[in-house]
This record gives sequence, structure tokens and C-alpha cells, in this order.
Amino acid sequence: MMLLVLCLLPSFSELRLGWLYWAALAGVSVLVITQHALVSARDLGRVNVAFFQVNAVISFGFCLVTAVDSWIG
Repeated sequence: MMLLVLCLLPSFSELRLGWLYWAALAGVSVLVITQHALVSARDLGRVNVAFFQVNAVISFGFCLVTAVDSWIG
């Protein structure tokens, strides 16, 4: 659901987002898939890594890239 909302964001905002945004969104998609692959129903030992550390990278990095792309666009 998050990825869908992020795909629709440029259509519903006045931000001028270009290729940098879409490249970062592709990277976020890979990180989200990796995040879900780290945890299974049998092995919950990596929940902290998967959902706290990866989410920190996603949120900070994507916010930074979106701001830069909006600024240069």
C-alpha cells in the first residue's frame, strides 16, 4: 500500500519530481522486499533489523532524495 501511495504522490502534489524520485522509489521497493524476506513466521530474531533499521534507512534516505529532486526539479 505504501508503494502505491508513493507512486501516486507526484500526481497529487505540486512537487516537481523527476527521474531521481523514481530511482529512489525503485530502491525503496527493493529494500521493502528485502525487509520482508528477513523475517519469517518461524524466525523472528531479525525483526529489529528488518523493521527498525531498514525503515530508518528508507525514511531518511527517501525523504532526502525527494527533497533534493524537488529542489532541482
